Amino acid sequence: AIESVRLFTELRDSLERQTATADILRVIAQSPTDVVPVLTAVAKAALKFCGARDAQVVLRDGDTWSVLAHGGPIGALPGTRRLSR
Repeated sequence: AIESVRLFTELRDSLERQTATADILRVIAQSPTDVVPVLTAVAKAALKFCGARDAQVVLRDGDTWSVLAHGGPIGALPGTRRLSR
């Protein structure tokens, strides 16, 4: 019985990962020239798989960090910039 539960859990987790990957690939197909929707889909998938309340995808350019995508209730809006210290 314990082995069956373990196998079921692994199967469920694998299906969730495949579903998230399919969702991201669908967004890529719909937005081939715009990276922001793809990064937003990645941030939202990260929320689910990391068990986090919030996720951001940021780009560092020298001393400046720019939020490119966001998922969750906390955090900066995309386009927000801040200097690193």
